[in-house]
Amino acid sequence: MKKMVVILFISCKLIFAADFGYVLKNVDNADILLYKGSKIEVVDSSKVMLKAFVNSKNEFFFDKNFVFKIGKLKNNSLVNKTNEYIFKLEKDKFSKDPLESWEEYEELYYEACTQCHSAHEPVEHTMLEWEGLYSSMAEQSQLDKEIGEKVLRYLKSHAKNGFVTP
Repeated sequence: MKKMVVILFISCKLIFAADFGYVLKNVDNADILLYKGSKIEVVDSSKVMLKAFVNSKNEFFFDKNFVFKIGKLKNNSLVNKTNEYIFKLEKDKFSKDPLESWEEYEELYYEACTQCHSAHEPVEHTMLEWEGLYSSMAEQSQLDKEIGEKVLRYLKSHAKNGFVTP
């Protein structure tokens, strides 16, 4: 009986397990703008689902507190109350390996932040804590705005409450 329950549990887990991926580069089409590294759920071979919170400007956020922006909904008719958006995305535009999507930003973080001190592991802080820490270090680091935004996106996505798990 125990074996049957375990097999049933494992079978259900396989059937209902979500297949996640990470966007490899910015997606910008008529309906949606989605930033590199955003986490998506693979629905089938050509469709993915984004679970996101949308503010009054139709901007996508990973969290309900609107701390981590992951894109923008460009087609107002797609706004819904479920916070789930299904759209087509070619297989070569996302990867199941978060490292593939975040590697460039990770390198920028360690390169920029280890010049003066040892780098903290991103999971040591929450997204809000990283925002505060980064803003206090931004002037000293003298990073240009674009690189700074990439570093902060990396830190928030890998934060204690981020969506990339180590």
